[in-house]
Amino acid sequence: MELYQLVTTAHIIGAVLGAGGAVASDLLFLKSLKDKRIDKIELSFLRMMSVLVWVGLGLLIASGVALFVSDPTGYLASDKFLAKMTIVILIAINGLVFHFLHIPFLKKKTNVKLFASLPKGEGAVLILSGVVSAVSWFSALVLGTLRGLPYSYETIMAIYVTLLMIGAFGTLGSAARDLAAAERRIIIRTAVGFLVIALLLAYVVVGTA
Repeated sequence: MELYQLVTTAHIIGAVLGAGGAVASDLLFLKSLKDKRIDKIELSFLRMMSVLVWVGLGLLIASGVALFVSDPTGYLASDKFLAKMTIVILIAINGLVFHFLHIPFLKKKTNVKLFASLPKGEGAVLILSGVVSAVSWFSALVLGTLRGLPYSYETIMAIYVTLLMIGAFGTLGSAARDLAAAERRIIIRTAVGFLVIALLLAYVVVGTA
């Protein structure tokens, strides 16, 4: 197998590991929404999946750099690559927030009523963080496996943001009975915040390409 194929395979494996860990974590968190609490076993699983996500992200970035170095001009001219790079940056930002803020906080709140034990807005941010993780990893996986897309950078990012919004409001609807009106407003505002970040990243990426 040629070096390029090995690196490409590692790139796809990284995306699969990250997406798998993110989806497993999100499914567990949705379960916690139903029983309204998270126990120590579930928290340990979340931490394990968080490590898996970071391993996937590291592999994705390392192999992505190797691929980029092999043809920087071609990749910078690729709308698909620029879109995926933007999404990977968002994955890293969201991952840092989840790993260093959410998990330590949840560790202190195990075996108690989940939303009742969270400060105002924390439940909404936790839900939205999970949505961003799942949608972003799914998008990165799809973009990584497709050889080419007949769409511009702006169109790909518009589809991505649309998926984020659908995921945020869909999850909001399923958790509506457990969230106060203030929490729901925070989800909407934070979703808009992520939209603004995505647009700013898009401006930076396109401007430097």
